[in-house]
This record gives sequence, C-alpha cells and structure tokens, in this order.
Amino acid sequence: MTKYKGGLTGRQCMVGDQGCVPPRAGTRLGNGGFTLAELMVVVAIIGIALTMAIPNYLKMLPHMRLKSAARDVASAMQLARMTAISKNTRTQVSVDYASDSFVIKVDGVVKKTGVHSEDWVDIDIYEETSGMVGANPALTGNTVEFRPNGTTSINTANDGEAVYMKNLSTGAENYRVRVVRNTGVIYVEKWTGSTWVRS
Repeated sequence: MTKYKGGLTGRQCMVGDQGCVPPRAGTRLGNGGFTLAELMVVVAIIGIALTMAIPNYLKMLPHMRLKSAARDVASAMQLARMTAISKNTRTQVSVDYASDSFVIKVDGVVKKTGVHSEDWVDIDIYEETSGMVGANPALTGNTVEFRPNGTTSINTANDGEAVYMKNLSTGAENYRVRVVRNTGVIYVEKWTGSTWVRS
C-alpha cells in the first residue's frame, strides 16, 4: 500500500517511511490536470475579452490603413530621392488622383507602382483642400522630381508641395506627405483640425 508524506503537498513515499500521512480529501497531487469546469471558465473569459477587443480593433483599422498608405507614399518618395543621389540621375514620383495611385520613374522608366484602395477601406489621394491652415500646394503637374543632389524640382515660389490623403469610409482624418523644396526632405503629417503635425 502506498502512503503519502507531507499532507497537503501530496509527495509520495514508500511503505515503511516514517511520518507518512495520506493527503486530505480533495487535495490534487502534483501531476494532476485541469478539470472541465476550469477549462470552461478560461474559455469563457477569453471569449469575453475578444468580444470587447474586436470592435475596438475594427474601429482603429481605417486609421491604421490611412496612416500606412501615407507612409507608403513617403517611402516611395524617399526611395526615389535616394536612387537619384546614389545613381547620379533624376527620378520622379507621379500621383494619379483618378486612380488614387502613384508611380516611381527613374530616367523616365517606371520602376514601381502603388495603389491604396482596398475593399471597404477606400483611400483617396486628393489635391490641396481649402480651409486647411498651412496647406502646401499639391504637386506641380502631379509630379515631384528629385535631382542627383537630393533637391527637388518644386517651384521656387513654394516652400514645399504635398500629396493629401483621406479615408472615404470615415472622412474624419486627413494626412499629407510633404516635400520641402530646398532640401527634398519628406514628412508625413496629420491634420488636427487647426494645424498640421508630424506623424
């Protein structure tokens, strides 16, 4: 017959060991598992947590897609600028407002394209919106050109030019990708309702 040593701990010992006592009724041994009731409680808690989290995630999804689209355009411009510098050539990023897309050209040859409308998340690339304080003009001719020294072809009358973006499914947010004339530096900025801030 097997006896147990240590009471509540349930550590096994052999017959003849001094001080062996059986565990109390209902005490689980060290190698026991979970009961069905315990597993059901855990599953219920996880289900409740997901029920609360998923609507918040879906609400944030249009915002995340819009910000991601703005960063994609900024990355395309940065790639074009770095290519112009590294290859000592001229590159262009052209925006098509009708299809909400853009292309990168190196020496006039298309190297990369991008489109941002996805099913229920409809990204709109548009020109300058009136009423936005500090809104730079849209790209002249819908294109920005980067020179071998990293500067741009932006008209000297403008401090910079920008591509504006919003999500048509919400219409509540506006982003822009702004290119500074003198340096060719590229910023992603968000409209707060009164001013533009870097994002």
